[in-house]
Amino acid sequence: MSTTPITNLIAGIESKVGLFLTGFTKSSYGIDVSMNRSKAVSKTFAVLPKVSSQEDSIGALVVNQDFSCRLCDSYNPGKLNDHDVQKITNTLYDNIYALYAYLVSTKCGVPEMVLNTFGLSVGSPEYLEDGVVAIEFTFTIKHRL
Repeated sequence: MSTTPITNLIAGIESKVGLFLTGFTKSSYGIDVSMNRSKAVSKTFAVLPKVSSQEDSIGALVVNQDFSCRLCDSYNPGKLNDHDVQKITNTLYDNIYALYAYLVSTKCGVPEMVLNTFGLSVGSPEYLEDGVVAIEFTFTIKHRL
């Protein structure tokens, strides 16, 4: 039984995101994206644990743990029109779907714990001041404790 399951899962997910999404770095402020400022937000990600629930199983403790991952990118609001901003947004969506498939296939970087990854839900883009686009997605990891 792992004594640090959430820490291990987050480290695995962050490692896989950093490997898969070239040019993306871990955000300094994952909870409040508005604390990051424009150029500091260019191609960042944050991973946060959400709600969890124990699943009935025989012989093992199994938990369904939700996680959120937020991808952000920045743009110069004075230089780009809506079409250009939409292209940035579409690229973030494409990255989310490809990243999710990668996380599923690699068991989020923690194959000894992860039994299954499922339940992808992708939110609407947020257009923050200072020219930041952020999209959050959530998913569930069924894992052993």
